Amino acid sequence: MDWEAIGAIGDFLGGVVVIVSVAYLAVQIRQSNRHAEASAELSWVHGLNEIWDRWAVESTANAIRKGFANFDGLSKNEKVVFQMQVGSLVNHCMVAEQLWRRHLIAPETRDAAVDVLARVLGTPGGRRYWELDAQASPDAPELMSEIGSRTPQPWDEIFPWWREGEGSGGP
Repeated sequence: MDWEAIGAIGDFLGGVVVIVSVAYLAVQIRQSNRHAEASAELSWVHGLNEIWDRWAVESTANAIRKGFANFDGLSKNEKVVFQMQVGSLVNHCMVAEQLWRRHLIAPETRDAAVDVLARVLGTPGGRRYWELDAQASPDAPELMSEIGSRTPQPWDEIFPWWREGEGSGGP
């Protein structure tokens, strides 16, 4: 074998190594993206569960339930509780919108967030909250357009015992 043949074999093997390396890198990037998506989804769901846990406290549940029905009828302290808790949920749903736009959460998770947001903002108190606090978000116009196009679903179909006057006061 002469040096030209050895050089050609070396070039060929070098090309094979490059192709294998690029393929391996592509697989690693795909796995990394899937991991990032799963992590973002899990974090978002965990955050939503934390919100629900706070809403399960009887005094918070009472303020939220009353606020959904009539925000202006709440005491000053109840208004603070309502605005802080609903604001936390609204912000969390806005984060879902941003994660979805970055392809970090599944469309079904984003749709669930929009559904929850539509139910909350579909209540008289939710609409009042939106008038007072939430309109400044950069995602607000597009998201509100989508929420407005959905068939309204009553909030109390998610938690029927949250209807005003039912149960012992907490969910």
